[in-house]
Amino acid sequence: MYGSQFLIQASDPDILHFRLTEDLLHAAACYAAEHDLMWKLWDLAGGNGNPDAYRLFADPIVRRQMVPIIHQAREKDAQAAEHIARAMARG
Repeated sequence: MYGSQFLIQASDPDILHFRLTEDLLHAAACYAAEHDLMWKLWDLAGGNGNPDAYRLFADPIVRRQMVPIIHQAREKDAQAAEHIARAMARG
């Protein structure tokens, strides 16, 4: 989420040229989506701050449910990196 907020702030036309904005905002959206996916992982472990989360992480059924979420998060991260690379290539 912090990466998303940083990229939104960095996209300010007073800071960077406007031609970088589109890709940086797409990257910010990817990071925001990745953050949302992490909350889904927490939900599978009983919620953020659950003192018994480690027990749920030990459950193979829960871990299997986490796998596609982790893959989605990895894809969002790769997409964000591609958008950032495109923006920097234009800069």
